[in-house]
Amino acid sequence: MTRSIHDNRLVRYTVDRAGRSIVFETEFPHSSPPELTRVEFNGVSAYHFENDTLELGTILFSIDEITADDFIAENSAVLLDGRPYGWPGVWNTSDAAVKLHLESSGLRAFGISSSLGLTGWVLASSFSISPAEGA
Repeated sequence: MTRSIHDNRLVRYTVDRAGRSIVFETEFPHSSPPELTRVEFNGVSAYHFENDTLELGTILFSIDEITADDFIAENSAVLLDGRPYGWPGVWNTSDAAVKLHLESSGLRAFGISSSLGLTGWVLASSFSISPAEGA
């Protein structure tokens, strides 16, 4: 059975630039003891998070893989805004270039949605959900 992050609280996240990874540590507080889950993205090429609410916290809804075409369509404005600054990468010169980069690099797009707080996306080669250490 696949472990769920639905309704998990985001406890912390780390971005390891050199290691090209992002880790979310989450907690499902409605079980006894609380269920601790680790979400890991590896081979990260780029990411974009917004609406991180430190005061209220984040309650995750889902993390879903999305197609390159859907990723570009859903994020066209933010990708366009980032082009003059080389963000999220020098490959962001046009929508076609973004699609080519995703396909030629074997990258997958993951959309992060929440009931409250942090939303965004990660471009990575892999994604996993597992029990956290000590869980």
